[in-house]
Order: sequence, then structure tokens, then C-alpha cells
Amino acid sequence: MHDKNGKPLKKGDKVTIEAEILETYATDTFCNVQLGIGRDNENSEFNVHGTVTLNSKQVELKED
Repeated sequence: MHDKNGKPLKKGDKVTIEAEILETYATDTFCNVQLGIGRDNENSEFNVHGTVTLNSKQVELKED
């Protein structure tokens, strides 16, 4: 098993997953984001597409 650059992967490794914010949810007590995963990547028609909702403190904006 390897990552997109050919580096070996094993159980316990930490990886970065690129995602698109599909929705934001903010109240006085929480801020959550819904992320779309595997949508616009190369070979995306063969990828598993999914969503996950996380607390906004668990994500970091990637500057282009």
C-alpha cells in the first residue's frame, strides 16, 4: 500500500486528506464544517466519494 507519491503506508501513519467544505454550521456553542472527500481528484469517477462533519477546530484552511 502506498500514497499518491509512492511512499509506503502502514497502520498508524497519519495522512493529510484534501476535502472541499460543502456546508458550515455555526451557533453560540459550536462551529462545524461538512467536508466532501474524493470529489475533484484525478480518477475521481473511480474514487469513493463521502462526507464527514467535523468541529472546525479539527480542520485547517489550506492557502493556495
